[in-house]
Amino acid sequence: MDNPRLSIQKIGSGLTPRYRQAGAFAAAVVTLASSLALGQTNFPTLHQTQPLLNRESTNSERRPEGESATAYVNGASKCGNRTGNKDCSSGGGPFRKLGEGVAALSAGGMLFLRAGSYNEPIVLTKKMEIRAYEGTATIDPSSLAPFDLVADTLDDNLLPLNPKWGAQIKDPSGLPDSKSCGDLVSLLKRGTCAPFADLPCTHQFTPLDCGTGSSGSPGTLVCVAPHVNWFPATYQGRLTWSNHTCALPCGDDDYNVFLQRDDRAGSTTANPDNLLLEFDSDETVDHFKTPWWASFHAAVDLDGCSGETSIPGCPSPKIGSRAHAMIDGKFAIVTGLAGLDCEHECHSELHPVWALAINAKPGDVDDLWVFFVRNWGNEGFCGTSQHFIDLTANSYTVRLPWKPGETSVAVMSESFLPYHTTQPPPSIRVAPGEGIFVTFSLDEPKDDNSMWNGELHLKWGGS
Repeated sequence: MDNPRLSIQKIGSGLTPRYRQAGAFAAAVVTLASSLALGQTNFPTLHQTQPLLNRESTNSERRPEGESATAYVNGASKCGNRTGNKDCSSGGGPFRKLGEGVAALSAGGMLFLRAGSYNEPIVLTKKMEIRAYEGTATIDPSSLAPFDLVADTLDDNLLPLNPKWGAQIKDPSGLPDSKSCGDLVSLLKRGTCAPFADLPCTHQFTPLDCGTGSSGSPGTLVCVAPHVNWFPATYQGRLTWSNHTCALPCGDDDYNVFLQRDDRAGSTTANPDNLLLEFDSDETVDHFKTPWWASFHAAVDLDGCSGETSIPGCPSPKIGSRAHAMIDGKFAIVTGLAGLDCEHECHSELHPVWALAINAKPGDVDDLWVFFVRNWGNEGFCGTSQHFIDLTANSYTVRLPWKPGETSVAVMSESFLPYHTTQPPPSIRVAPGEGIFVTFSLDEPKDDNSMWNGELHLKWGGS
């Protein structure tokens, strides 16, 4: 969905919305007069550059709780606890950032902004009502911080597509340095960290996920820094296999893949040439039985794993080339939780990966695409939370690109296998000149819940 516009169904007297293009990203400037509202605003309407943060929880048994029908945001609040209450009574207080309020608000709820200016780039994807109180509130992301993550295009799930950091928007050749965020390692103290951090390098809301690691005894894994998270995002690019980390106690059993883009969207000085994609094999590929995924799983196992060789009993790295041969250079579309992994030099990553589509064997007669899709996942050994993505109707759509010069495409065969779901198989819709839309139905997100893996064989014609 390109160039999203500001579209408001009902505007109260005195409300002044306007749309503008600010540099290379879309920005909305909305002025809310006190007691006036965006009545029944149908979001996505204020599509501007930051999606809803996914709901997160350490509770692995059920859907995260805590969304509210109302929430208050006060950028000048000094309350110790940020719970969305209007004032500091009852041990709570208002949120300080707009992104906090949006994340906490249930669909159809009401968000109250205290008078002032809010400079966060943001996309709203829930139907909600926004009201100002105690004066006029202005949402105006007029100046970008180095680690403001922004995009001028959305995917078909209304998530930012190929977003860039503010430093990249200001200077296409520039990359942000996590040193501008302060001492991120110090956010993890004695195995714990706060649920979020207000960082000097971004205007946006940044939750933290910290692993407790070990007790620090010799010869064990120890976590020394947190994951700093932003929100769900979708990227397109070409893949290069990195490695499979060994299982505990030598590693976290994750698959690691690099995604490269010519514009280096999402990269930082710590990983200037790629964006890391990471997902737990115990949660994903260990359950995949469709032909390509079974072959890839076997290839990775034969290649060997990478672990902490300093830990007694852990194997020396044995890295083969089979996985490289299967995915290197292949075009992919991936959705995951965007953030920085400060356990590993604060490189940028999508972790967990919720959805991955790979053009595994490009061709005209047998064009093979492979997929996995879910709405839950962890951030490895140095994270304690399950991270859930909030999708409209728990449905995820990936748009496979239309081949230039082709006039038709036929689905030759398809194979999709469910995991912990009774939802119907994915639907496939062909839109000539636009793409092939594959839509997956999922259940409500929770730990070890619904997921799909599969493959699709296409035949192109008319070139």
